[in-house]
Amino acid sequence: MPDVIMTVGAPGSGKTTFARSLDPLSWLTLSLDDFRAGLWGSKKLYHEIVNTDADPTSPHPMRKALHRVYRSAVYGALSEGLNVCLANTHIYPTSFEDEMILLEVLGVTPRLRVFLTPLDELLRRNETRPPEDKCDPAYVARCFADLHSPGAWWRQWRGPIDFVDGNPEDFSHAA
Repeated sequence: MPDVIMTVGAPGSGKTTFARSLDPLSWLTLSLDDFRAGLWGSKKLYHEIVNTDADPTSPHPMRKALHRVYRSAVYGALSEGLNVCLANTHIYPTSFEDEMILLEVLGVTPRLRVFLTPLDELLRRNETRPPEDKCDPAYVARCFADLHSPGAWWRQWRGPIDFVDGNPEDFSHAA
Protein backbone atom coordinates (compact mmCIF):
# COMPACT_ATOMS: atom_id res chain seq x y z
CA MET A 1 0.00 0.00 0.00
CA PRO A 2 1.46 3.35 -0.97
CA ASP A 3 2.01 6.15 1.55
CA VAL A 4 0.22 9.45 1.04
CA ILE A 5 1.09 12.75 2.69
CA MET A 6 -1.50 15.51 2.46
CA THR A 7 -0.23 18.99 3.27
CA VAL A 8 -2.53 21.43 5.08
CA GLY A 9 -1.52 25.06 5.35
CA ALA A 10 -1.92 28.64 4.24
CA PRO A 11 -0.09 29.99 1.18
CA GLY A 12 3.59 30.51 1.99
CA SER A 13 3.66 28.09 4.93
CA GLY A 14 6.25 25.76 3.40
CA LYS A 15 4.11 23.05 1.81
CA THR A 16 5.87 23.14 -1.56
CA THR A 17 9.31 23.45 0.02
CA PHE A 18 8.54 20.37 2.11
CA ALA A 19 7.23 18.41 -0.88
CA ARG A 20 10.33 19.24 -2.93
CA SER A 21 12.52 18.03 -0.06
CA LEU A 22 11.16 14.50 -0.38
CA ASP A 23 13.29 11.96 -2.25
CA PRO A 24 11.97 12.11 -5.85
CA LEU A 25 12.92 8.46 -6.35
CA SER A 26 10.55 7.48 -3.53
CA TRP A 27 7.84 10.15 -3.69
CA LEU A 28 5.72 11.68 -6.44
CA THR A 29 4.55 15.21 -5.61
CA LEU A 30 1.21 16.27 -7.05
CA SER A 31 0.26 19.91 -6.67
CA LEU A 32 -2.68 21.77 -8.15
CA ASP A 33 -0.38 24.78 -8.63
CA ASP A 34 1.90 22.68 -10.83
CA PHE A 35 -1.08 21.46 -12.86
CA ARG A 36 -2.39 25.04 -13.19
CA ALA A 37 0.98 26.22 -14.47
CA GLY A 38 1.31 23.23 -16.79
CA LEU A 39 -2.15 23.53 -18.30
CA TRP A 40 -2.38 27.32 -18.53
CA GLY A 41 1.29 28.33 -18.63
CA SER A 42 0.93 30.20 -15.34
CA LYS A 43 -0.98 29.57 -12.16
CA LYS A 44 -1.58 33.33 -11.97
CA LEU A 45 -3.33 33.28 -15.37
CA TYR A 46 -5.54 30.42 -14.18
CA HIS A 47 -6.51 32.37 -11.05
CA GLU A 48 -7.21 35.52 -13.06
CA ILE A 49 -9.57 33.61 -15.34
CA VAL A 50 -11.17 31.12 -12.97
CA ASN A 51 -10.85 32.41 -9.42
CA THR A 52 -12.66 35.67 -9.91
CA ASP A 53 -15.15 34.74 -7.22
CA ALA A 54 -14.65 33.96 -3.53
CA ASP A 55 -16.27 30.51 -3.81
CA PRO A 56 -13.58 27.79 -4.08
CA THR A 57 -16.24 25.32 -5.30
CA SER A 58 -17.31 27.37 -8.32
CA PRO A 59 -18.36 25.10 -11.19
CA HIS A 60 -16.23 26.99 -13.74
CA PRO A 61 -15.45 24.55 -16.62
CA MET A 62 -11.71 25.23 -16.37
CA ARG A 63 -11.77 24.39 -12.65
CA LYS A 64 -13.67 21.20 -13.38
CA ALA A 65 -11.15 20.24 -16.07
CA LEU A 66 -8.21 20.97 -13.77
CA HIS A 67 -9.59 18.82 -10.97
CA ARG A 68 -10.47 16.00 -13.37
CA VAL A 69 -6.87 15.90 -14.66
CA TYR A 70 -5.51 16.14 -11.10
CA ARG A 71 -7.74 13.30 -9.81
CA SER A 72 -6.66 11.15 -12.74
CA ALA A 73 -3.01 11.73 -11.82
CA VAL A 74 -3.66 10.89 -8.16
CA TYR A 75 -5.54 7.74 -9.13
CA GLY A 76 -2.87 6.67 -11.63
CA ALA A 77 0.00 7.21 -9.19
CA LEU A 78 -1.67 5.34 -6.35
CA SER A 79 -2.81 2.54 -8.66
CA GLU A 80 0.84 2.07 -9.62
CA GLY A 81 1.76 1.83 -5.94
CA LEU A 82 3.68 5.11 -5.81
CA ASN A 83 4.07 7.12 -2.61
CA VAL A 84 2.39 10.47 -3.17
CA CYS A 85 2.61 13.88 -1.54
CA LEU A 86 -0.52 15.93 -2.24
CA ALA A 87 0.97 19.40 -1.84
CA ASN A 88 -2.03 21.73 -1.70
CA THR A 89 -3.56 24.04 0.91
CA HIS A 90 -6.34 21.57 1.88
CA ILE A 91 -7.93 24.19 4.14
CA TYR A 92 -11.48 24.07 2.77
CA PRO A 93 -12.95 20.53 2.63
CA THR A 94 -15.29 21.35 -0.25
CA SER A 95 -12.26 22.01 -2.46
CA PHE A 96 -10.80 18.53 -1.94
CA GLU A 97 -13.74 16.27 -1.10
CA ASP A 98 -13.33 14.41 -4.43
CA GLU A 99 -9.70 13.78 -3.50
CA MET A 100 -10.74 12.29 -0.14
CA ILE A 101 -13.42 10.12 -1.77
CA LEU A 102 -10.82 8.82 -4.22
CA LEU A 103 -8.39 8.00 -1.39
CA GLU A 104 -11.16 6.23 0.50
CA VAL A 105 -12.14 4.17 -2.56
CA LEU A 106 -8.49 3.14 -2.95
CA GLY A 107 -8.28 2.27 0.76
CA VAL A 108 -5.59 4.86 1.48
CA THR A 109 -5.50 6.97 4.65
CA PRO A 110 -3.22 9.95 4.16
CA ARG A 111 -0.90 11.28 6.82
CA LEU A 112 -1.63 14.98 7.33
CA ARG A 113 1.22 17.44 7.60
CA VAL A 114 -0.29 20.63 9.05
CA PHE A 115 1.79 23.81 8.67
CA LEU A 116 1.09 26.26 11.49
CA THR A 117 3.29 29.11 10.30
CA PRO A 118 2.57 32.44 12.07
CA LEU A 119 0.60 35.01 10.09
CA ASP A 120 3.34 37.66 10.16
CA GLU A 121 5.75 35.12 8.65
CA LEU A 122 3.23 34.11 5.96
CA LEU A 123 2.75 37.75 4.96
CA ARG A 124 6.53 38.37 4.95
CA ARG A 125 7.10 35.32 2.72
CA ASN A 126 4.28 36.37 0.43
CA GLU A 127 5.96 39.73 -0.16
CA THR A 128 9.23 38.04 -1.17
CA ARG A 129 7.59 35.64 -3.64
CA PRO A 130 7.89 36.13 -7.39
CA PRO A 131 4.93 38.11 -8.79
CA GLU A 132 3.31 35.00 -10.30
CA ASP A 133 3.29 33.31 -6.88
CA LYS A 134 2.07 36.22 -4.73
CA CYS A 135 -1.36 35.96 -3.15
CA ASP A 136 -3.70 38.67 -2.02
CA PRO A 137 -2.69 39.35 1.62
CA ALA A 138 -6.38 39.26 2.60
CA TYR A 139 -6.62 35.73 1.17
CA VAL A 140 -3.51 34.66 3.10
CA ALA A 141 -5.01 36.09 6.30
CA ARG A 142 -8.37 34.37 5.65
CA CYS A 143 -6.62 31.02 5.06
CA PHE A 144 -4.62 31.51 8.26
CA ALA A 145 -7.76 32.29 10.27
CA ASP A 146 -9.69 29.35 8.84
CA LEU A 147 -6.78 26.95 9.35
CA HIS A 148 -6.52 27.97 13.03
CA SER A 149 -10.27 28.01 13.62
CA PRO A 150 -11.51 25.72 16.43
CA GLY A 151 -13.82 24.15 13.82
CA ALA A 152 -11.09 23.48 11.24
CA TRP A 153 -11.70 20.06 9.64
CA TRP A 154 -8.23 18.71 10.40
CA ARG A 155 -8.90 19.01 14.15
CA GLN A 156 -11.31 16.06 13.87
CA TRP A 157 -8.87 13.97 11.81
CA ARG A 158 -8.49 10.44 13.19
CA GLY A 159 -5.55 9.42 11.03
CA PRO A 160 -1.85 10.19 11.45
CA ILE A 161 -0.92 13.86 11.67
CA ASP A 162 2.34 15.82 11.95
CA PHE A 163 2.59 19.50 12.83
CA VAL A 164 5.16 21.82 11.31
CA ASP A 165 5.80 25.46 12.08
CA GLY A 166 7.16 26.01 8.58
CA ASN A 167 10.89 26.33 9.38
CA PRO A 168 13.21 24.72 6.81
CA GLU A 169 14.96 22.77 9.59
CA ASP A 170 11.81 20.69 9.97
CA PHE A 171 12.26 19.32 6.46
CA SER A 172 15.56 17.55 7.11
CA HIS A 173 13.78 14.60 8.72
CA ALA A 174 10.86 14.48 6.28
CA ALA A 175 9.19 11.20 5.45
